[in-house]
Amino acid sequence: MGEIALEVRDTEIAITFWKQKAEQFGELPPIAEFSLTDFVTQPFRFMILADLMVSDDSVFLAYGPGFAKLLDLPARPSMLVPMLKCLPDRYRPLFAEGCDEATSEASPIRLEGEVARAGGSELYRAYFMPLKMNIVTM
Repeated sequence: MGEIALEVRDTEIAITFWKQKAEQFGELPPIAEFSLTDFVTQPFRFMILADLMVSDDSVFLAYGPGFAKLLDLPARPSMLVPMLKCLPDRYRPLFAEGCDEATSEASPIRLEGEVARAGGSELYRAYFMPLKMNIVTM
């Protein structure tokens, strides 16, 4: 029970931080406000570059080693392979929905439930928090 409590607490801290940054900037928090070192200390975190025009082309920017192991992904994501093609079939709708809802709502969203798998089912809980990319134009 202690591990679940820590996960929930960590998630609440991350969402509170997201909300503080959104208030500070008056819009989606910039990606630069979030540390990529979190992927080492929080091995199940992931970061997705969502393609707003063609959602099937979204890619993983980063993910932790626990996430990679859990989903049988390479240690480092390839930005050349769409995220949905990397994921096991049972998780594709979850990640598509998470990205779509977080970007359309412009706020953190929580998804939890159960997915069927060979020999039974598994529970999941995922949070998707949209961030603003810093785009440089010349």
